[in-house]
Amino acid sequence: MCEETLDCTHYAWSDFEGGTCWLKKGSVSKNDAIPVKNNMNERCGLIFINWQGHWANNCDFPGNDLKSIKSPPELCSVMC
Repeated sequence: MCEETLDCTHYAWSDFEGGTCWLKKGSVSKNDAIPVKNNMNERCGLIFINWQGHWANNCDFPGNDLKSIKSPPELCSVMC
């Protein structure tokens, strides 16, 4: 889980390979999220910030990956 992953500050999820959560590190804000317009279901979120239930649709935070974990979207914020 991301709560157990040292330095995890934000995350991105997509339906890639049945659902993958990328746990990420670094200083980031809502303004760093980039819009994603493709056929995949993608979400991104920040830890400790209430942003539509901790995540937003159709966005990504590129780079700064710590690790990836297979998960449904609703567990991605819990993992981080």
